[in-house]
Amino acid sequence: MPLSFDLTMLLLSAVCVAEADGKPMTGSDIAFLLGLPREEIDACLGGLVTDGSIKVEGDLYRMSRSLTAPQIAEMEELSDRIQEASRRQTHNAARQLNCSHSRARFIHPYHVEV
Repeated sequence: MPLSFDLTMLLLSAVCVAEADGKPMTGSDIAFLLGLPREEIDACLGGLVTDGSIKVEGDLYRMSRSLTAPQIAEMEELSDRIQEASRRQTHNAARQLNCSHSRARFIHPYHVEV
């Protein structure tokens, strides 16, 4: 079952992390990173610029102010959801790998059947 994330908080998180790393991103960078259409990213980034959460310098998106307490709480909740989804995906992949190995018959490359 695919997870649904609040795109606004996902973009705000991406801009915040890029800023903290000293590598602000363009809208194209963010769209590529998230694997989402540029038009969808641009619309959401525009809303964040309009509400003052981020600013645009040239073509780079940067934080324009400190995060509010509710934004920090939402980002922490988003981080928890992403980590849990990652754990589930890793667990499922490992379980599938174990199942396929238990069904497969391994024959050593030098094995000769008589």
